[in-house]
Amino acid sequence: MVALAAPFAGVAYGAAALVAPLSRGIANALIELVAPLSVPEPVRPVDEAPEQPAPESERQLLPVAGPAKPLRRGATRPAAPLKPAALFVSRATVIQLAESAARPRGAFVPQTAEHPAGLRLAGVAALGIGVQDGDILIEALGIAPRAPGEIIGAVIEARAKNARFLSGTLWRRGDTFRITVEQPYLPDKG
Repeated sequence: MVALAAPFAGVAYGAAALVAPLSRGIANALIELVAPLSVPEPVRPVDEAPEQPAPESERQLLPVAGPAKPLRRGATRPAAPLKPAALFVSRATVIQLAESAARPRGAFVPQTAEHPAGLRLAGVAALGIGVQDGDILIEALGIAPRAPGEIIGAVIEARAKNARFLSGTLWRRGDTFRITVEQPYLPDKG
């Protein structure tokens, strides 16, 4: 009987040995991905009930445009706004991006007459989340960033506290807007 159970125990032991390194790899990729985009959620007392997740219909980039109104003859449609009102990146999108080869970057730029100080983002337009290359992250996790390492450390700290949402403020061509990134976590085995 023991001989019949041995292959199953071996598979279970092998799978358990793979889960921890795989989980760490996914967590590290997520941290790297959201590092320039985050603000911690306030710490909630343990006895307080957690918020209910937003319905799937609300987990999209904001604003969501409605149907276009017909134009009068000879009229032209106004140009799209330079910035969104706000952006929301769902946990499902974060997981998809973490599995991709996309690696956004940020480099500190000092304040000038043309723009504020912050992390100028590159490699973000291809993510398809509404952020454009050249946007400047001027605040994340309550920090005015001066280096990507500051934000990475703050994201690690926020994720260690199981922050559900990480937010920041982006600057684009004279306007600012908020971005909120929902955080995915592996289920607790407790």
